[in-house]
Amino acid sequence: MKIFSIITKTFVFLSLLALVACSEEEENAKPSIVLDQTEMTAKTGDTIEVTASVENTGQLGKVVVEKHWDGNPVEGSATEFPAEQISEGTLTYTATLVEEDAEHVVLFAFKAFDTNDNQVDRQDLVVEIELSRRDLLTKYDWLHTEDIETSTGEAGLAESRKDDVFRFRDDSTWTIDFGQNNHELDGLQQYCAWKIDASNPDSVRFIRTYFGFLATEPTKEVFKIDRLNKNEFYISRDFNFGGEVENIQLQFSAQPKSDDFVPYRGVNPAAWADCNPID
Repeated sequence: MKIFSIITKTFVFLSLLALVACSEEEENAKPSIVLDQTEMTAKTGDTIEVTASVENTGQLGKVVVEKHWDGNPVEGSATEFPAEQISEGTLTYTATLVEEDAEHVVLFAFKAFDTNDNQVDRQDLVVEIELSRRDLLTKYDWLHTEDIETSTGEAGLAESRKDDVFRFRDDSTWTIDFGQNNHELDGLQQYCAWKIDASNPDSVRFIRTYFGFLATEPTKEVFKIDRLNKNEFYISRDFNFGGEVENIQLQFSAQPKSDDFVPYRGVNPAAWADCNPID
């Protein structure tokens, strides 16, 4: 019985030592980060959201999230989360993607630091970024290449129109450089505002307004966007030609923006009325 008592006491003592050791090990464990996702696809203008879980917060000093372009930190992009702000070991990070992000390989580095300000863990979120529709339109100039009658496939753009270049500005106004070859109707419109309506994702609309000759009220045209990427912009709508309605697709090709762009080239710029944004 005495030997059994000694063995029992020894077992209890060793168990207590093990529990204390485990407790100390847990308290001294390095903080680590787990992201709810490590890859995503988004467009410029989107706001991304990521949840990070931080384990072993007992030794956590802070978490820093930093945007990187092509492997290099973006100046001024770091966001710091002190340990006391990380509720129940989780934090939510949000960021809005800008047009310039599409020109780089983008990742967000989540870094954990201990109470001695040593980095002890890092997890990365890689974001594949595409230009939004709006950013695509404003990034390039758009050369009018063809008009197609959609029911027959017949092309009908006048040769004097095939050097017209459209420019869609960030302030939601638009204009045209008529190029070296003027059409007889050039100068009879004052170009005004533009807008993308994506309220119906299955039928995204491009809307533009202009003033006809000496008009004070704008004309609004609503097109269906058939194609929009870094190379092409195709839009279509019904046109009424003397009582006969035809659906025409206007086709444009992306061009690098040029300092040689001259609005209303070859004619006097029209300025008959004030241009207001499209509702």
